[in-house]
Amino acid sequence: MTQYRVPVLEQFSWQPPIIDKDLTAPPGGESKGDRYIVASGGSGDWTGLDGHIVTYDGSNWLDDTPAEGWECWVSDEDKFYYYDGSNWTAEANAAVSAAVSQTQSRVLVLESEMSQAESRLLVVESEAASNDSEILLLESEVSQAESATVANSGAISAAESELDLVSEATSQALSEVATKQSGATFDASYGVLLFEV
Repeated sequence: MTQYRVPVLEQFSWQPPIIDKDLTAPPGGESKGDRYIVASGGSGDWTGLDGHIVTYDGSNWLDDTPAEGWECWVSDEDKFYYYDGSNWTAEANAAVSAAVSQTQSRVLVLESEMSQAESRLLVVESEAASNDSEILLLESEVSQAESATVANSGAISAAESELDLVSEATSQALSEVATKQSGATFDASYGVLLFEV
């Protein structure tokens, strides 16, 4: 005899979700319209209903035997499952979730590597700042040395000018002596040179 099912929630939503697929007996405290996939080893009101979808109508559990190709959303896992003729299997979104998880793990690794790189950059920047300080100190020392060289050059220049003046005075004195010597006369009685001063 063909069965006809009127939704127990008095509404015609397409496929109410499955609350859980890992229970072997009614959880207790269920509400009208609650749906479960019975796990292997069903007991109590679910005895012999392994893998079936059961729906609570307010007083009894209604049984639906799945056929190949059925699918449903399992709320507590946030996954779609499909029936392959013998088992309920998670759809590809599980693989997507695994890929997302792997990607998130890789992101964490990259963030860790980035943090290490930033730490290394801070060390390098610190070393660069230290080198800059040493360069500024060396530049200051070079500047002081250049200033000292300029001062020494001035002293040398002044000394050279003084030496030039002394040389010129000496030259004039020698010239005067030579001039006076050229006007000298020899006094034979005394045996001396006579010149005017």
